[in-house]
Amino acid sequence: MDKEGLLKAIGDDLFDLSLKMNEEFGGRYVDIPEKYRFVLLLLWQYERLYVKDVAKLLHISSSSASQLLSKMEAEQYIVRELDPEQRRKTLVFLGDMGKKVLEHMEQTRKDITSKYFLKIPYEDLEAFHRILSQLKEMIEKERTEQVE
Repeated sequence: MDKEGLLKAIGDDLFDLSLKMNEEFGGRYVDIPEKYRFVLLLLWQYERLYVKDVAKLLHISSSSASQLLSKMEAEQYIVRELDPEQRRKTLVFLGDMGKKVLEHMEQTRKDITSKYFLKIPYEDLEAFHRILSQLKEMIEKERTEQVE
């Protein structure tokens, strides 16, 4: 297989893997809307976000993000507070229900990872980890350069 064919196969495999993992993960949380899950995962990664950042990361308008966050706040998934340093901006944090769901989601992630990755030889896991780390660094560097 030539390099172009290999890159296409890798891209297809990554996309398919992502879909399959998301199907398995999301299938355990059918009672929680997908956008709620995504907001919770974003808050798990970033700890707190401005409403405009949630909108940007979800690729939706600020008003749509505000409506979504209002629903999530009413159900105690998130908490919104005015930023004490920039009173015109609203910060979003995990609420009590969001923290509980995220604890469960973290356990689910570990269960799914163990289910499949423990079947792979250790040396292959090391190589896979190294390659994923390199890809993550390249993506983060590219994003940082686009912002600047």
